[in-house]
Formats: sequence, C-alpha cells, structure tokens
Amino acid sequence: MVLTRLAAEGIGTIPLSNGWDDHGKYVAHVTPADGFSAIIGPFHKVMAAPGDPVCPRDILSPAIDAGIPIILVAPFDVQEKARALLGKREVKLIMPEDLWDEMKQLLGL
Repeated sequence: MVLTRLAAEGIGTIPLSNGWDDHGKYVAHVTPADGFSAIIGPFHKVMAAPGDPVCPRDILSPAIDAGIPIILVAPFDVQEKARALLGKREVKLIMPEDLWDEMKQLLGL
C-alpha cells in the first residue's frame, strides 16, 4: 500500500527484483543514473535462495555505493536476526506499520 500511496502523491515507483523472481530491475544492478530516491522492500527480498552463495552484501552493495537509502521492512521480533544477517550495512530496518511515515519523511511529503 505504501507504493500505491507514493504513486498517488505523484512519485514514480518501479519494481525491483532480487535476481530470482525477475519482477523488475535487479537491485544488484542499480546505478546512480537510475535516479532512485530510495530502495524499499521486505527483508526477505535481499536473502538468497538456499544453496546460493549470494548474500545481502552482494545484492545491496551497488545501491549503498551509489548513496541510495535502503529501507527494509521486517517485524520487530525478527529485526535482531535480520540485522545480524545484514551485518553493519547502511540499511535501515523498520516495522511495516512505520513504513509510510518513514517514506514521507525521507521524501519530504
């Protein structure tokens, strides 16, 4: 619903793929030329399939290197585990119910 709210505010959104689902631009191929204001999505989208050697660092590094804010959504009770899997990456974890307010603040809405 957050993407729908952003679209209603006139802010463009595009789907991003985790490389396995082919539902948009592969997030590991994001560049500054894409002009993204932020990358948002559920935490599970940056986790590899079982047996795949790719880790969140591999998927998120291009966006982090480009200075694009990354906000991943995870329930409070799994955020500690999610943070351990992400390492000390420059990624913000938030609860689902806080996502819209976070996006409003980030985008100045």
